[in-house]
Amino acid sequence: MPELAYLNALLTLLRGRLDPGRDQDLNRERGSVTLEQVAIAAGLLAIAIAAVAIIAKVVLSYTNKLN
Repeated sequence: MPELAYLNALLTLLRGRLDPGRDQDLNRERGSVTLEQVAIAAGLLAIAIAAVAIIAKVVLSYTNKLN
């Protein structure tokens, strides 16, 4: 029964994640947002805004040609 193998693997993974003494270094840094992550998020947001602006400009130019 492959379903039981997947369930066993999932439970083993969850059991390991709940172990408090698993890795103290990783537990200490969990949840922190570094400056690098903030800069990457800001860059991706700027790219998304630019892409939306370009798409809107192209759509408006095509709709103006229809009139």
